[in-house]
Amino acid sequence: MPSRERGHFSYMSYIQGEGRSQGTLFPVVLDDLVPADHVCRVIDAFVDGLAMAALGFERAKASETGRPGYDPLDLLKLYLYGYLHQLPSSRRLEAECRRNVELMWLLGRLYPAHKSIAEFRRMHTEAAIQAGAELVRFAKSCGRVDRHRRKQVPCCRQHVECARAAGAGEVSGRLREGG
Repeated sequence: MPSRERGHFSYMSYIQGEGRSQGTLFPVVLDDLVPADHVCRVIDAFVDGLAMAALGFERAKASETGRPGYDPLDLLKLYLYGYLHQLPSSRRLEAECRRNVELMWLLGRLYPAHKSIAEFRRMHTEAAIQAGAELVRFAKSCGRVDRHRRKQVPCCRQHVECARAAGAGEVSGRLREGG
């Protein structure tokens, strides 16, 4: 009778995964695990183009003393990811940071605690909501959201950068003006 141990192959075995105690270098490169047209790349390009201090985000410039905090850019990326994927809970976002490869890529494997996420939301409620609304408006203006099916259409980082260069992405100015 064939053995049922994990990793042991017999003449009539099933497809089996690796043993749980097997050492691995997973993931070799996180960038390989996130497709080029994934929404995480759009969020990354969108947020990197924002002038955080001008939009009213506190601590947009790092302090010279004390323990360093999380970059508001990273927390805004997490907030927008949660907004687009209907993850409203700070505790749920904290858990997703540890298990979701997309968030590992987006945040560079940062694992902010739920208290840090909640504090960011509390301190930047208005600016974060405006940034989320602008991201959705931007996606609609570029034809990247199917309004009838409410489905996200893939978009790449280069598309965001080209749209910004063409003037469609004057995000900071529109956010400061309220929209």
